[in-house]
Amino acid sequence: MKKNNAEFRWEHISYKCLIRTLIRNLWMIVAAALVCALAASLLITWTYKPQYQASMTYVVNSRGRVSSTGNLTSTREVASVMEELLTDNMIYDGIRESDPRLEDFEGTITATQVPETNFINVSATSNTPESAFLAINALMQVFPETAKHINERNVLNVVRNPFVTETPVNPTNVEKISLVM
Repeated sequence: MKKNNAEFRWEHISYKCLIRTLIRNLWMIVAAALVCALAASLLITWTYKPQYQASMTYVVNSRGRVSSTGNLTSTREVASVMEELLTDNMIYDGIRESDPRLEDFEGTITATQVPETNFINVSATSNTPESAFLAINALMQVFPETAKHINERNVLNVVRNPFVTETPVNPTNVEKISLVM
């Protein structure tokens, strides 16, 4: 018996026949692409969770000074203490207890020093703009009481009052993602 050693070669393909078959079945290709785009769109819509952010800015001054040009070392120290405290559950528990609407707050709060200044930006991110705004306001009440026991040489003053974004900070473009998929 003879073995059939049929090997694929491009020379054996009729390009005219291939193009005719593709054109004849173009509706199936378009339908398959539309089904994939619809599936991607539905998946993104079902899994997308918008995040809203509220933020405010503190200025760090040495106790007894009126000037807003505080010591950068003190600001770094306060920012690091603030970052450390914001990873502790005690602050989050205080925030949850401060307002009944924040009992199930699952957002995050971060603090970062504006480079080479004595400003600290604090932001709260949550699933709703209301809870993000309430959390940042609650932090404004809870944090000074906690921080005054840790760093007594500096004073935190609010320079920019809390504000919240009206649009999500993690936008999604369903149409663009559907086209790419």
